[in-house]
Amino acid sequence: MEPGEHTYQVRAFYGAHSQSEVAEGSWTVNEAPAVEELTVESPTDGQTTGNARPEFTGTGQPGATVALTVGDAEYGTAEVDEDGAWALAPSSDLPVGVRFDAVVTQTFENDTQKATVADLGINAPEVTITAPEDGSTVAGDVNFEGTSFGGATIGLLLEQTADAADAQPRLGLRAEGDDDVEEWAGEFDIDDAGNWTFDPAEDLPEGEYTITATATLEGGDPELSDSEAVATFTVANGSGDDDGDGDLPDTGSSNTTWMIIGGVALLLAGGAAVAVRARRSTTA
Repeated sequence: MEPGEHTYQVRAFYGAHSQSEVAEGSWTVNEAPAVEELTVESPTDGQTTGNARPEFTGTGQPGATVALTVGDAEYGTAEVDEDGAWALAPSSDLPVGVRFDAVVTQTFENDTQKATVADLGINAPEVTITAPEDGSTVAGDVNFEGTSFGGATIGLLLEQTADAADAQPRLGLRAEGDDDVEEWAGEFDIDDAGNWTFDPAEDLPEGEYTITATATLEGGDPELSDSEAVATFTVANGSGDDDGDGDLPDTGSSNTTWMIIGGVALLLAGGAAVAVRARRSTTA
C-alpha cells in the first residue's frame, strides 16, 4: 500500500433486516527507509597502479552486498558494514596493460544500484634481463633469460661493440631499409607468467655485446604495457674463434623481411628489428 494514513469502515449484517452500527478506524503505512546511495571513493576514474589487485572502497547501505565486475568477469563481493562503509579487494588480478571500466553493484532487498569507475589501468611489470647480468663476462654458449608478464610479446636485439669502420651486422630480423640486421636463430620460450628464455643456435664469438629486450601487449595501452631493458656483457671463450675475426655467427639469407614469428614481437631499436621463434612452455 501507499505510505500514509488509511481509514476503514466495517458493518455486520444479520439476515435481511438486521445490521450493526458502522465501526470506523484508521491505520498508517510508514514509508520504507531510503536505501543509502552507493558511492566509490577509491580508485577514481583514469587512475593507474602497479598493483593488479587494488582495493576498492566506498559507502552504501548498511547490510547491502557490493560486487566488483569487469566486463563479464566477477572479482569478488563484500558487505557494507553498519557504518555504511565497504572495502573490496579483487579475488584475482585485474586486466594488466589495458584500459578498462570497473563496475561496482550494490544489492539490498529489492534495490540495486551500480557505479562505474572508468578508464582504469594496471601497469604491466617491466621486462627484465636476468641473464647474462649487466657487466658480466660469459662464455660464448650463453643463454638469455628474463621476466615480463603474462601475455607479453618479447623482442630481442643483439649488437656487438665495434669501431664504426669495423661494425658487424646486428642479430635480429631485418626490417625494410635496415641492411645490417640479420636473423638470429635459436629457441625462444615464454611461460604463462612471462618468464622467458632464449637459447641461440650458435655460440657467440669473443667481444663486447649489448642485448636489448622489449615487452609489448597486443591490443594493450603502450603507456601501461610497453617496456625495455638493456644489458651489456663480454664474451670470453678462452681459445677464441678459429679464424679470429670476431664476427657474429653466420645467420643466413640477407633478404629476410619484417614479420612476427610464433607470437614473439619484433623489436625496433635504432631502426633495427629482432624476432625469435617462440613456443609455449609446458611448465608454469
